[in-house]
Amino acid sequence: FKDFDYTVNKLFDNKNEIFGSGKIKYDKKKFNIQGNLNSEKLDVDQISEILAFIYKPLKKKNTFQVNVMLPKIFINMKLNIDKIRSKEIIINNLSSEILVNEATISFRNSRANYQNSVIKANAKYSNDNKKLKGKISIFDYLVDDELFRNSKFYLKDTSFDCDSEFLISNKRTKKFLDKLYITGECISKNANFVGININKFSDKVDNTETFQDFFNLFNKNEMKGNTELDSINFTFKVKESIFFLNQLEAIQINIKVLSNGKYNVYNDSLDLKNNIFIK
Repeated sequence: FKDFDYTVNKLFDNKNEIFGSGKIKYDKKKFNIQGNLNSEKLDVDQISEILAFIYKPLKKKNTFQVNVMLPKIFINMKLNIDKIRSKEIIINNLSSEILVNEATISFRNSRANYQNSVIKANAKYSNDNKKLKGKISIFDYLVDDELFRNSKFYLKDTSFDCDSEFLISNKRTKKFLDKLYITGECISKNANFVGININKFSDKVDNTETFQDFFNLFNKNEMKGNTELDSINFTFKVKESIFFLNQLEAIQINIKVLSNGKYNVYNDSLDLKNNIFIK
């Protein structure tokens, strides 16, 4: 025979399920396995089990040496998952093309949605070092106002476009985010900065005539309000479940804001420092 059809189905302990079908073709001493895998709902840890299942036919310990040359195996799978959950984080509509050979697993043209954001990625898993490395872009990521609830100054109704590189190690830990190392850069236009109204402040500076007018400029109640920013850009790093804001720069015609800090995902704690410069 040269080719035949197959079907697969795996039911996890929590009743999540993945299923699929495809065709196996034999051509010139190699097997080409093509098909699709689908699921309505999975936990993030179950993705590792799926990858192990896909890679299983290529593991040497699953084959036995004989006096004939064993055929090489190549896999091309279309993956579609409606929902992936990791604690409070939910990823929707994940799709990807998975290419597998003896050395690597490649993820091409990956796409997903997180809240109102669109995520695009390409990545490659190495069988030698057991690490997943790739690039990811996020479009229209809306900042959660709750992250800044303890700060006097924060961003509201602000979305970012981000480009980053990531590495997922084989570190033994129950917390998936502890396996992540990410570096990247983000940019936003027309952001809303809450805590100070720079336009009102600038108008008062122009109309300052007495010392009392000058001192009144620093009255917190006089400065309260919102400011529309022209742009925000920053670089960041994620390591061991902590988001490090390395350098944020927010610019408006009358103001420049520099910020840095860190946010612990699991402890839900934010440490943020802001410096505001009036032009």
